[in-house]
Amino acid sequence: RRRHTRYISVTGVQTCALPIFLAAVLRFFRLTDLPYSHDELSALSRLDFSSFSDLLNFGGRPDGHPALVHVFLFYWTKIFGTSEEMVKLPFIVSGLAVVACVYLVGLRWLDEQTAFFSASTVALSQYFIIYSQYARPYITGCLLALLLVHFLLRILFSPKNSFWDYFFFTLFLVLSSLNHHISMLFASLVFLSGVVLVSKERRKKYLLASSAAALAYLPHLSITLSQFSIGGVGGWLSPPEPDFILKFLFFLIHYSLPLLATIGVVFLFSLYRCKKSTVSTERKKILYLFFILFFCSFLITFFYSLFRNPVLQFSTLIFSAPFFILAFFSLFPKLKSNFYTLFSVLFVGLFLQSLSADRKFFELNFRQGFEQFVKVADTYKRKYPNKKISMIVRSEKWFIDFYSILFQSPVTGYGHSGLASSFLRGHRKRSKRWW
Repeated sequence: RRRHTRYISVTGVQTCALPIFLAAVLRFFRLTDLPYSHDELSALSRLDFSSFSDLLNFGGRPDGHPALVHVFLFYWTKIFGTSEEMVKLPFIVSGLAVVACVYLVGLRWLDEQTAFFSASTVALSQYFIIYSQYARPYITGCLLALLLVHFLLRILFSPKNSFWDYFFFTLFLVLSSLNHHISMLFASLVFLSGVVLVSKERRKKYLLASSAAALAYLPHLSITLSQFSIGGVGGWLSPPEPDFILKFLFFLIHYSLPLLATIGVVFLFSLYRCKKSTVSTERKKILYLFFILFFCSFLITFFYSLFRNPVLQFSTLIFSAPFFILAFFSLFPKLKSNFYTLFSVLFVGLFLQSLSADRKFFELNFRQGFEQFVKVADTYKRKYPNKKISMIVRSEKWFIDFYSILFQSPVTGYGHSGLASSFLRGHRKRSKRWW
């Protein structure tokens, strides 16, 4: 039980600082050059309302996601404007908080070695980096999921519980449900796991806290039912293929064979060692819980997408992915100091090498989106000012107009309505920076 009262050591601070530092560098790198994605522009196009009820009815309901992040963006853009860097900033900060939470959850409930390699994976994987830079309800749901599970574990395994353990469990159960429908599924799995694992002495308080969360969610229920009646994204998303989970796991490590081989060698060595080591009952329960949360979340969305309506994407696994990573690295034995240092250097180095060379992250991450369409069209428009030039782009005209007005370009989308102009004038001064 000493684990529950210990503080993070000086060495722990150092090992925690490295992944957080690397995560900050990768996520804030060229922040002002990050373009909006389709989903982000779609969300921004549904924020220009004068009342909260209109925001929910005409902006939130058609979004297909619960209203939490949409409402947050509504007030955030009113205060800080609609520039890419300001809109993305709270999500990047959430991404850094995810790295810190992965480390702290790993340290508190497993061990320091597991905490370091898990936090480093989350810090360096392109998967977590890009969703930290998207102003959508993915990295926020990941953060809420980590906090929710942490307080569940406090309720289950801490020698003593306080009112605040149940309060924060209730809070993060509600917020997870209001963040994304798949994170609501994940929150439901967390709740059901607690029902099975909680002791008899704490079951009454646990059920009361969960009931309070259900009551707090009720005002949003009409929006949820309305969105479910519309359907999902089956119009453009195909059903998942049988090897979906393998592709996802390979994507976590950038499809890097050297990185896979390095992890595999150490992992196989760990399996041999695990046969001779003793694992506490509590640790076994936590490992089983983490694996179950990940695979149940995947299997439910997989079969729903296969037989009902396709909703499974890499993004929808972000709420449960940290727990798979934590459980996986917890299977490694405690490495000796020299081997631990060697593996750490190889691990971080291969992750950075594959991110830069294999995935070309630093090159492609800033050359995407509708900003590029406007840039190309504007180049030809200015080169041939006396000629009528047309460019066919499959896009909402609001998206093109947004960047055209922002950069004072003569390029306009077909049937320019002026809505983007109104929104920009109300929320952001025109940028003086150029391409």
